[in-house]
Amino acid sequence: MRKWVIFAALVGIWAWLVVVFSLPPDFHDYRKTAVQAAEAAHDAVRTADLTVGAYLAHKAYGPYLGTVLDDCVSSTSSALGQLAELPPTDARTTALRDELAPLLDEAANRLADVHRAAGADDPGQLRTAQAPLAPLAERLTDFLDRHG
Repeated sequence: MRKWVIFAALVGIWAWLVVVFSLPPDFHDYRKTAVQAAEAAHDAVRTADLTVGAYLAHKAYGPYLGTVLDDCVSSTSSALGQLAELPPTDARTTALRDELAPLLDEAANRLADVHRAAGADDPGQLRTAQAPLAPLAERLTDFLDRHG
């Protein structure tokens, strides 16, 4: 009899864990993931902007610029993937995704442009590619201020 009670308790605990861990994410979980993705993209865009500025002012070397830009591109790609892995569950999470996804997309594209320009070794082209980074970082800051 005692074995059956223990067995029933274990089955009950297992069933509870299945229910808890299989529930779809709620708004708080989604917002937390969205904010983490926005922070990663924001940090990458700001870092790229500052590093390109230092490089153009002859305060950083080309290999350092390349390494930093590689990390920035990778970080932003990971942020996009992080948001894409968690599907929205309701109208609020859909609205949050619809607000953030274009910013993450733009960050990935702008950072890729900067990376290509750095590889071309043309300061004018690099300066042109850098120009949209600061305004984009500000838009990401606005998102974080509202949702963070």
